[in-house]
Amino acid sequence: MAGRPGVSTPERPLYAAIDDLKRERVGSELPESEVTGWAAVDGQVAQLRRRLAAGRTSEDVQAVGLLCRDIMVTLADACHDPAVHGHVGASAVDRLNAVVNHIAPREENERLRKLLKATIDYANVVQHRRQGTLIEAGLVAEATVAAVNLMRRFTKAFGESRS
Repeated sequence: MAGRPGVSTPERPLYAAIDDLKRERVGSELPESEVTGWAAVDGQVAQLRRRLAAGRTSEDVQAVGLLCRDIMVTLADACHDPAVHGHVGASAVDRLNAVVNHIAPREENERLRKLLKATIDYANVVQHRRQGTLIEAGLVAEATVAAVNLMRRFTKAFGESRS
């Protein structure tokens, strides 16, 4: 079995790494071809998938948290247009909330705003946790990809996409 390609063994660390890449597919329920159309966001999400798959240490976990936070900031940059959504400051939470409020100011979208804020908050927690686990890294990565896809669907549904 040690010589069979694709089988993880101590003698074949490269195959073990490839197997890990196959297992750690953030947003795995979504087709690979389904991208946001926001090039910077798509590039960071691809980087997130690679980083999560290669993660081994608590420092790797912190790096995933940092990247997730950065993805949310880039998402805010991609979605928010001050001329349309108003000048609300530099906070990613405020800019994403402004987009949601502009598109659908009704009370039921408060949950979407809370979800976006919670994703950013969790990314910050994982980024600063000294003994973070790979499970936490996977959870924050999934939450981030979900938030990206929610905003993509939300802005597309209302003709607000700035791709």
